Amino acid sequence: MNHSVQQCVQKIAFAFPITLFFTIPQVAFSKAPDVLLAKIYNDDIDVIEHLVSEKYDGVRAIWDGKTLTTRQGNPIVAPQWSTAHFPKTPLDGELWIARDAFDQVSGIVRKQSPDDTDWLKVNYLIFELPNGKGGFSKRYQLLKRIVVKANVKHLKAVK
Repeated sequence: MNHSVQQCVQKIAFAFPITLFFTIPQVAFSKAPDVLLAKIYNDDIDVIEHLVSEKYDGVRAIWDGKTLTTRQGNPIVAPQWSTAHFPKTPLDGELWIARDAFDQVSGIVRKQSPDDTDWLKVNYLIFELPNGKGGFSKRYQLLKRIVVKANVKHLKAVK
C-alpha cells in the first residue's frame, strides 16, 4: 500500500470512532415524548362518559412548539414551509393523507430530504394538547381555537 493511501486509511480509522462517540449518545439518549396511547377496551368502561373519534392510520407526530418528532422521539424532517406557521403550543396528532394510505405517508415522513410535492398531500390531524390543563373537553375546545387561529390549511383538529 502506498504511503498516501496508508495515511488516508489511518485518518478514517481515527475519525470513525470519534464520529461514533459524538453521534451515538445523541441517538441513544433522545427522550421519547410522554404521549397518551390507546388502551384496550373492556366491558367495565362506561362509554357514555367518553368522547370517540376516528382512528386515523397515519404517522403519530408530536409538535413541541418548534419541531416534529415521532412518539419514539425521532425527528421528522418536514419542509420548513409546512411548519412555519404552526403555533408555539405543543400538539399531538397524526400525519395523514387518506384511508389506506399509511405506507405512502410513512414513506414521505421517513425521508431525510423532504419532497415538497409529497408533503403537499400530508395533513397534520391534531387530537391532543400535550401537558394541557383541565379535562379533555376543555383541552379540546382550546385545541380547536389554536388550530383556527393558526390558519394553516394542513393543520386540522380531529372531530
